[in-house]
Amino acid sequence: MEQDAHVHEVVEAIGNSRTVFWDAVTRFMDDHWDIITNEDARRWNHLVNSSFDQLITDFTEQYQNLMISRLSSQQELILELGCPVISIADNVGILPLIGTIDTRRARVILDTVPENCVSKRITSLVIDLSGVPIVDTMVAQQLYTLSQTLFLLGIKTVFSGIRPDVAQTSIQLGLDFSEYQTYGTLEQALASMGVRCIIEEI
Repeated sequence: MEQDAHVHEVVEAIGNSRTVFWDAVTRFMDDHWDIITNEDARRWNHLVNSSFDQLITDFTEQYQNLMISRLSSQQELILELGCPVISIADNVGILPLIGTIDTRRARVILDTVPENCVSKRITSLVIDLSGVPIVDTMVAQQLYTLSQTLFLLGIKTVFSGIRPDVAQTSIQLGLDFSEYQTYGTLEQALASMGVRCIIEEI
């Protein structure tokens, strides 16, 4: 299992083992035909086949659990890579979010971003939403929670790149971004933090 065995190879091996085992049983029955009844033969046939069938079932179940576990770990890694905290200047970082933010991704963001900011000694973070197509109630709440968590860690948070359609949708949903310091572009947000030399190089 740990050596990435192919399912069809293992099932084929189990099938071959079943054949070999049953051949041994039939030879035994042939050698002792005078004392073995038809009921014995039926009972042994059922026992052998049910045992090997159960072995195949147990193997495929364990294999599926292993694949699900690996897939889950890979998805978690992909999600973490999808919310990178990039240090661009002394104590200033960017969190560029791209794509849809669902509940699972939001949880990863909340779990990893504060820790990454602390480890990189970031005191000012720009969360850029220019690549996020939808900001709904759940996303807005998660962003608020993230900003509050960062505030408690002494990290100033500003937002950039909220597109007009996203802003309109937010208003229609009754979301209030007035508590956040927001900028139309990432460059504007960085300029507010005095990171002008970086802007010229981007």
